Amino acid sequence: MTTRKYGHASKSCKICGTHDRLIRKYRLYVCGRCFREVAVKMGFKKYS
Repeated sequence: MTTRKYGHASKSCKICGTHDRLIRKYRLYVCGRCFREVAVKMGFKKYS
């Protein structure tokens, strides 16, 4: 199996390895599910 250099499956979550709902802003590369778990530890604040 070769690694992808571009497209949807080229990046994956650093924590769980999935390709779904990937947050790439600020070079986080964390999926939405993992982000909800670790956002407060990373310094993000929830406003709503």
